[in-house]
Amino acid sequence: MVYMVVAISWGDIPYTAITIIFIVLATGVGAFIRRRSRDKCLRDFEQNRVTLEDKAGKAIWGKLRVENTGLEFIYPEKQKDEDGHFEGSFILYKHEFDHIGAVIRYHDELSEANKKKRQKQLERTYHPSLPRRLKRKLANVFKTVRDSIAEVINLLMSQAKKASPAGGMLSTQDKYVSQMKAELIGSVGTSYEPL
Repeated sequence: MVYMVVAISWGDIPYTAITIIFIVLATGVGAFIRRRSRDKCLRDFEQNRVTLEDKAGKAIWGKLRVENTGLEFIYPEKQKDEDGHFEGSFILYKHEFDHIGAVIRYHDELSEANKKKRQKQLERTYHPSLPRRLKRKLANVFKTVRDSIAEVINLLMSQAKKASPAGGMLSTQDKYVSQMKAELIGSVGTSYEPL
């Protein structure tokens, strides 16, 4: 058998292909981070029957589905709206969150499995294990030095642009590099959270 080794230099790859690869990578990283970044309190209520009261006094109830773009309340059975249409769920988008008065999960409406899960969450919250406390402290350190991390990333990116052959391609991808940096830095959090 004869094996052929082909060496490809950065100059042989067209900029269009690199741009497409970079867009796909940036989109994948961004989608993963956005999917993971959901409110922890709302995430704990997911798949439970909850009641949402808005500031105007309107009540909406159903099984909660939490997404990074909003909330969906799935009704136990179809409901008729004011216009006579049947609805299976109600969607509240993230930009409407400021209208929320309360999201209520009644303990007596939880299944036995969800009651046990809630009790376990309370136990972990009030009596965290050593790894959980370390994770919390490490996250708080990252949130405290978030701006420093942004500066370090900017410095590393500018050095990579100057020093490596791939740097020329990074320069042409500034828009996508900035987008990926914003996604990564945004995932760290915006402020110190002692709890």
